[in-house]
Amino acid sequence: MITNEFVDDYARINRHKGNREAQLLMFRQGLWLISQNGPTDLLPRRLGELEDMPVLVMNGKQDTLVPVFVAENFHKNINGSELAIVDQARHMPMIERPVETSMLVRDFLDRNVVVRGGSRRISSSP
Repeated sequence: MITNEFVDDYARINRHKGNREAQLLMFRQGLWLISQNGPTDLLPRRLGELEDMPVLVMNGKQDTLVPVFVAENFHKNINGSELAIVDQARHMPMIERPVETSMLVRDFLDRNVVVRGGSRRISSSP
């Protein structure tokens, strides 16, 4: 549900330097991909190149802008990726469900960041 607090939070995020421009750029790139490949081909062709790194694909269950099937396709095409579908969230689960999404990300990082010699690095093995 869109509340005044949600709108205020979203507006606050967009006031940070560079965020508005980054969102516009992502939107334009998405429109270009759709114009080149059709509305059902939202899967970038280079996802397989991510196979040597940990990847968490997260999507809001009620997202109508990027439906769950897109996240499922990303997950299927990135070998070893993890899929997290956040219930009661639409396109911005990190704002709509901040506690749940931060726990998902923290758990993912705990499983995939290895500490060696006092420094942290990303593990390429699941």
